[in-house]
Amino acid sequence: MKPLVLAGIVAGIATTMLGYAPSSVAQTPGWQEVSFRKDVNPILEQNCAVCHTHGGVGYAKSGFSVESYATVMKGTQYGSVVVPGSSVSSNLVWLLKHGANSSINMPKMYQMKVLSNDKYVITPKQAQWLSPHDIWLISGWIDQGAKDN
Repeated sequence: MKPLVLAGIVAGIATTMLGYAPSSVAQTPGWQEVSFRKDVNPILEQNCAVCHTHGGVGYAKSGFSVESYATVMKGTQYGSVVVPGSSVSSNLVWLLKHGANSSINMPKMYQMKVLSNDKYVITPKQAQWLSPHDIWLISGWIDQGAKDN
């Protein structure tokens, strides 16, 4: 069997089993272009903004904000989280796929306990999973160059 045919079969099986296409398929000509504004930003707003904006717990710990394209591309106080053109090299994808230390996998769920009118405690719970489709969209956007589109 030719290597290209075999690669196509493997990609098809992975897409069927995982529910999303591997990054090499996302780069295939004619594949869906992923938009930051239309596709990625709504996922980040819905799942990450509560913690990763100014004043949020995640922002305080890491300096990472999902407030805009520019802040996502800036990354954390420790460095960038998106490597345009390579989702496998992007820390953002590793965290979303729970490929890092379990204490930093994302997105986190937090539980708030009100102690009084002006005091409360926010306790981190374990990380939840984004849908395979959401991870596929973010990975595809990065693999396509992480454009401000």
